[in-house]
Amino acid sequence: MGGLPATVAGAIFVAILIRTAGPPPINDLTTDLEDPPVFTHAAALDTNVDRDMRYPAEFAAVQRKCCPDLRATLLPKAVEPTVELALDQAQASGWEVTFVDRTAGRLEAVATTPLFGFRDDLVIRIRPAPGGKSTLDVRSKSRDGTGDAGANAHRIRRFVASMESAAAPP
Repeated sequence: MGGLPATVAGAIFVAILIRTAGPPPINDLTTDLEDPPVFTHAAALDTNVDRDMRYPAEFAAVQRKCCPDLRATLLPKAVEPTVELALDQAQASGWEVTFVDRTAGRLEAVATTPLFGFRDDLVIRIRPAPGGKSTLDVRSKSRDGTGDAGANAHRIRRFVASMESAAAPP
């Protein structure tokens, strides 16, 4: 085989490799697969009115395989100071914070990817934990496409790491 047929066959092979390698084709990841944080404010935004903002149940099995490290994080501070830390870290990440409920321990934000300008929605949930601590959950959902090339998982990991660092005792 030579010329055009070989090029086409090679292109198909590469496309199959790219499609089967790397991050799975999901675009909504969470640190709590049993009770994912729910978008309330983002669901009401004009850009999301026709979007299903529920976490797709079929994504849980895929996420368990690809990203078992994404899970709730116990932080050493109570809910209210953790909400303030989360607000600071979200803003430091360059996210547009669109909603904060300090009492309920909830933040919502929009992250814009630098290269293509894709806008992704985030919800951060902070709940009380024993001993005056708190539990942090994060969910990141792409508005466009069926996959995210690993962007949401990376965003969650980076945010959780920044929260762990900021909440650590001096």
